[in-house]
Amino acid sequence: MSNQYSLQARADLLQERVDVAKQRATNGLTRDLAMFVLEDTHFLDLANVGSKNIEEEFISSRKEMVLQAFREEGFYFDLASGKFGQPIPEGVEPGEAGLLRHYLEKAKKDPLFFEGTIQACIELLQVEACSLGNVLGPWLVEVMKGNIKPTKPRGPDPLKNVARDDTIFIAVRTLASVGYSPTRNNASAPNSACDYVAEALGRLAGIGLSYDAVAKIYSKEARMEASRD
Repeated sequence: MSNQYSLQARADLLQERVDVAKQRATNGLTRDLAMFVLEDTHFLDLANVGSKNIEEEFISSRKEMVLQAFREEGFYFDLASGKFGQPIPEGVEPGEAGLLRHYLEKAKKDPLFFEGTIQACIELLQVEACSLGNVLGPWLVEVMKGNIKPTKPRGPDPLKNVARDDTIFIAVRTLASVGYSPTRNNASAPNSACDYVAEALGRLAGIGLSYDAVAKIYSKEARMEASRD
């Protein structure tokens, strides 16, 4: 994922592409239109899904979520507040404190959110030299005491392919926002969002995932997002 633009700017560029696609969709939801959306190199950047530093950038993005929630501004606050098609989860109180508490709940289940929050606290203390406030402060104290630790799920490494799977989920959901069906049944033509994402991954990143594999990843990520909310 290119660092030439800020995360906010990259999201805006993708949104511009989606807006154009929605206008063109009146002439039909074609393969070429889907590829036009998926070839975005700023936010989706499917060509670099397999790069070595993508997991580090993923943790960095979690840090930015916490930092921007702390400031009650920016892309992630807009995201959680209802913009970009992501309504703020039910039960989350509005404002900085409520959003921070929401992310700390996610940190209980998601190692990426846990590590990202730690990095955010470090940056707030070292770079901004400010108080962590009455939400992040007590949380960090409990972490330092050893009372709060990242989860260690049994089974396969929970961080393996996590950035890849999240990118796939976002790509499918982006096409769905244009009008494509996320998935399909076996009797339907291969023109769902998962079909086109599978094709784009093979063509742009050299990642050979079938429709079934992409659909499985999409369904898994959708369930995880629902459980975190």
